Amino acid sequence: MDELNIDLTKQKFTDGIQLFKDKQVSLKHKNFIFARNGSGKSTFSMLLKDQCSPNLDVRVFAGFDTVLGENKKLNAFSLAVNAGENELAIQKKEAEIQTKQNELKQVISEIDDSDAHNLKAKKASAGAIVRDNNNTIEKFYSDRKLQEQVSHSVARHREANCYL
Repeated sequence: MDELNIDLTKQKFTDGIQLFKDKQVSLKHKNFIFARNGSGKSTFSMLLKDQCSPNLDVRVFAGFDTVLGENKKLNAFSLAVNAGENELAIQKKEAEIQTKQNELKQVISEIDDSDAHNLKAKKASAGAIVRDNNNTIEKFYSDRKLQEQVSHSVARHREANCYL
């Protein structure tokens, strides 16, 4: 952002009198706005937000009441205050997260290995049952064929003996 022009003529009192003395203000890369209470800082910031929000992410701080939750705690901290302690706490929590992620990976791996082993055992057992059933069927057909051959032989033998 090289320069940003804010039109001050858009903000007027209810009777139409212009609120700001100048018609426009130009903002550069960094700007600090400070003045006495009631001088128009909040009004100016709302003008800035209204005119620039479509193109820029403009956020206006409207006091801590808009930031605090129902429990009236900010639930945040600044690393500038107790920075060393906070940084150590963050590192500790990150290490705990990494440990838990590693434990989770190990458990998932064990579950996967266990399931794979169980599936292989079930497949081997099912294969053995299929082989046993096939052998039983083959034996049945083989016994049946032998029985038919014996019956056929006996029948031929009887026929031969009947004509003697």
